Amino acid sequence: MRRFDTDRIVKSSKFKVESPKRAHARKGILVFLLGLGIAASAGCGQRGDVPQAEEHVRQANRAYQEAIALYQKALKQGEDPDRLHLALGKIYYGRGEFAKAVEEFKRSGLSEAKKLLSISYYRQGDFTDALETFQRHPVNDDEFLYYQGLTS
Repeated sequence: MRRFDTDRIVKSSKFKVESPKRAHARKGILVFLLGLGIAASAGCGQRGDVPQAEEHVRQANRAYQEAIALYQKALKQGEDPDRLHLALGKIYYGRGEFAKAVEEFKRSGLSEAKKLLSISYYRQGDFTDALETFQRHPVNDDEFLYYQGLTS
């Protein structure tokens, strides 16, 4: 079995052993520079991102209002009221406007509307009407059963 002369390898110019203090200092500098780079890159786009985000919010609000207007126009023209009231209710529900959602879901005869009506009552804190609607219009659906269980 041949033995290696580790002292000779350590002393050679190719394999220099770094002192623990120096290694720690170098790691500290690298971490600092990495953090500085991340902080600089994170702050670079913020000024341009906020106005762009605000514009997206304005566009979404305009689209929301336009969608409601189009659904209401279609309702006035007599197109499939059950489906349209369900769609309007879903828009309000998605925006957290549960009182408006309830009114639309009440006008639809579809079972999905009755499910969302029950959940909307629950989400606005009207547990009595929620429980009554859950019992009157049962649906075998996980979300329905979850909210029904919370109400009971």
